[in-house]
Amino acid sequence: LQRILSCIERHEPTLRAPFRAALGNVRAITRGPKSGKALRELGTKSDIAAEVPTTEGVIAVLRSLDLRGRCVAVQLYGTEPNRPLIDFLGTAGAEVAIVAPYVYADAADDQAVRTLLAQLGAGGIDAIAFTSSAQVERLIAVASEEAARAALRATSV
Repeated sequence: LQRILSCIERHEPTLRAPFRAALGNVRAITRGPKSGKALRELGTKSDIAAEVPTTEGVIAVLRSLDLRGRCVAVQLYGTEPNRPLIDFLGTAGAEVAIVAPYVYADAADDQAVRTLLAQLGAGGIDAIAFTSSAQVERLIAVASEEAARAALRATSV
C-alpha cells in the first residue's frame, strides 16, 4: 500500500486523502502480514486476514462469511487466473469482478480496468483485495484518465 500511495503522489496527489478515507469504508481482505501492516500505517485495518498467506489461507477465512449476493473484486497476480479462489467465491454465491491491472498488460486489458473502476464508482463492489503493489500501480495508471479518476474518487477502495 505504501507503493500505492507513492504512485498516487506521483500521478494524482489529490487522490491521496480520498483513497485513505475510502480504505476505511470497505471490507479489506489481506493475504499476508505486509498488507496488514501497510493498512495499519494508513490508519485503517484489515477486516479479514488469512492466517496462512496463501490462496488456501484466504479461502479458509472466507469460508465463515456469507458471500451470497456480495460483489468481491479479485485482482490477479499477473494474468494467470486464481481458479481456486475464483471458483470458491462463485460457489459461495459471490459475484466476482476480476481484473489483472499490471503494468505489462497490453492496452486491450485497459478496458477490464476501466470496467472495474466504473463498478467501483457506481458502488457495485463491496470489497476489493489488493495482493501486490503492481496491481494498484496499474489501476492508478489507468485511473489517470479523467473519467476513471472521477469514478475512483466516488468509490470506497
